[in-house]
Parts: sequence; C-alpha cells; structure tokens
Amino acid sequence: MRARPQSRTETRDALFAEFALVKGANRLLDQHVARLAVDLDIKDNIELRSRALVEVMAVGLQAVQLLVMAESNVGEEFCAARLGEHLSRNFWDVASIGDV
Repeated sequence: MRARPQSRTETRDALFAEFALVKGANRLLDQHVARLAVDLDIKDNIELRSRALVEVMAVGLQAVQLLVMAESNVGEEFCAARLGEHLSRNFWDVASIGDV
C-alpha cells in the first residue's frame, strides 16, 4: 500500500502518476486526463465543482484499472462508453459501440 499523500500537491501528483501508467494507451483517456488537469487548475467555484471533479477522477481511475488489469477490449470499450462521443453513464450500454 502506498504512503498517504500529505498535501494537495502530493495528492495531485499521486493521481496523475496513476494516469501516467497508461498514457498513450487510449486517446480518449488521454484527452480526459488533459481536461481534468485544466479543470483542477481553475480555482473559481472549486467547492461547487468538487463533486463533478471527483466523478471525473473516478471514471478516469476506473479506465486506468481496466486498461491495466482487464482484457484489452474491456478497457477500450469502457473508455468508448464513458469517455467517448457516445457518452453513457452505464458501462453495459455499449451495444452500438462494439463487442464486449
């Protein structure tokens, strides 16, 4: 188990270190992470946006785990369903995207 980060900077670094594990493996995830980095830099109304930011982080981390641990098509289909232009909140709603 990793040591617990002590500051916001360390927390952000730990988050983006996880994303770096699969950088370049999926274009949609790379775009998702880039948007997240920009959104985290915007401090205006951060309290109001925090729930949405946490959701974006969670979906990105789910994608990382699936790209690393699951069969290749599962991670790709997850990214297509949750991060792609046919965005769906339900992973199993991917029938029109491809085979899972």
